[in-house]
Parts: sequence; C-alpha cells; structure tokens
Amino acid sequence: TNSKYVTFILNLNINAEIVWRTFNNKVRNAVRKAMKSGAEIVDDNDIEEFYGLYVRNMRNLGTPPHTFAFFRNLLYEFPEHTKVVRVQYDGMSVAAMFLLYFKDTIISGWAASDRKYRKINPNNLLYWEVIKAGCEKGYKYFDFGRSLKGSGTFKFKKPWGGEIKQLHYQYYLCNKKNVPDTSQSNPKRQKFANIWRKLPLKLTTAIGPLIRRGIP
Repeated sequence: TNSKYVTFILNLNINAEIVWRTFNNKVRNAVRKAMKSGAEIVDDNDIEEFYGLYVRNMRNLGTPPHTFAFFRNLLYEFPEHTKVVRVQYDGMSVAAMFLLYFKDTIISGWAASDRKYRKINPNNLLYWEVIKAGCEKGYKYFDFGRSLKGSGTFKFKKPWGGEIKQLHYQYYLCNKKNVPDTSQSNPKRQKFANIWRKLPLKLTTAIGPLIRRGIP
C-alpha cells in the first residue's frame, strides 16, 4: 500500500454563506482580491482552454500529461457527470478545473492555472465558485482531489477547512519486492522532472501522453 497521498473533503450546505464562514481568513481575503481584480468565472465546458492550461502546468511540474482525447471523451461519454469551469481575466483563461460529479459529491479531478496571474488569486476564485454552485445545487461534499502530503497543493487546500482523508493505493507486486514509487518525492522522479521542465511545450504535449500511459 502506498499511503503518501491524501485528499480533503469539505462538507457543503444549501446555504453557501455557512460554508464561506468555515474558511480560513486568508482564503476569504484571496477570493475577495480575485473578485476585485475583475476576474470572472466562466462555465462553458471549453475543453481546449482547459487543456492549454493543463499541458503547460504539467510541463512546469515535470509530469507527462494525458491526451486531449482523454478529457474530450470523458465529457462526451459522461455529460451529466463532468464539467469544465474556468476563470477569465482580461480576455484570457487564467485557471480551469475539470470536475467530476458522483452521487452527492463534486470532485476536483484536474485543475490548472497560469503562473503569470498568480497575484490575482484565480485558483481561489475558481474553487469558491465551484463550491458555491455545489451548495446551491444541493451537493453534500466537495472533494479537493489528491495531494502529496506536504506539497504545495496540500498547503493550498488545507486552509479551506475540509477534513483530511487518507488515500490508499494498493499494488499487486507480482514477484517484485517494492511498491513502485512514482511520487514527486522519488529522486529518480525528480531527475526526470528537472529535464522535462526544460523541454519545449509542443514537444511535451506531443510525446507526454505516450509516456503517461505507461506510468502505473
């Protein structure tokens, strides 16, 4: 069992204001700052805008991306259980999230943003608007998606007040002695990531999916 990853589960309420008050002050201030900046939420399932942010974000993280077809097919096959929401600023898509809906839960499946616009806090606005919409539609829980313990995404999600939940990834080793470690903390993984970050975006977008499908 690999227990390096966790998620945060936030309890929702039909009254979004009740959930708002559970957030850390830093989170609320960041959302207000994003609103004052003129950033706006766009709910239009624009998969191309999402994917453009996603592949750039994955390159910067040093990780091969999924194919465009992977996300397009999810939207096509499960139209009632998937959605793409993004934040637009000055006519540009600066953050986006690919959402999954399962029973009474909304799941942040994949999220990405443009680092150049970090100062206006687009991610905070994105998460709040998704959470607020979930409250208004009667969903009970928001799943922030997996994070490596102690990572940057872990530190971003923790102040939102969700309950931390351990994730267990179990492997059948099949004559191998150890569980494969594909986490960002693996020295070999870090070496690969350092090389990947330096490659041209077009190249990582083209060859990344071929590598990604071979990662356990």
